Amino acid sequence: MLAYHLGAEVECKIAEAISPRHYQDGFHSTGTCGSFGSAAACAKLFQFDLSKILNTFGLAASQSGGLRENFGTMTKPFQAGHAAESGLLSAELVSLGWTAAEQILEAERGFFHAFGGAFDPVRLWIVSENLGRSLLPVSRSSRIRRVPSLIPQ
Repeated sequence: MLAYHLGAEVECKIAEAISPRHYQDGFHSTGTCGSFGSAAACAKLFQFDLSKILNTFGLAASQSGGLRENFGTMTKPFQAGHAAESGLLSAELVSLGWTAAEQILEAERGFFHAFGGAFDPVRLWIVSENLGRSLLPVSRSSRIRRVPSLIPQ
């Protein structure tokens, strides 16, 4: 249960930390940030040390994807499932010795720059200060649904 909560929190906090441009320009945050949540949960279950966790994030970032244009189609839930699969695959490969960039979130050519246009350390600091304190995101734009469906709740 702890791994699930950790994964959900990491996904929401990364979605909160990335520039709003990410979503506005058409990225589906569940598909792009969800791979980090899955990677965090799997890394916890695999009992990874910090280096392996960072490698898992680096590999998961390379598999991130999802576009809002697919909302209303079968591809929207596929993007969420693919994110979950990507995190697991990343952890499995790292457990076999696979490596990836360890500063994938904040690097000049990393996730925040490529998917959000910039890295703002203040945004990351604001959400990281709340890690482990609350499962609620800093804003209400990120949320966990009671029932995964296309029906508004």
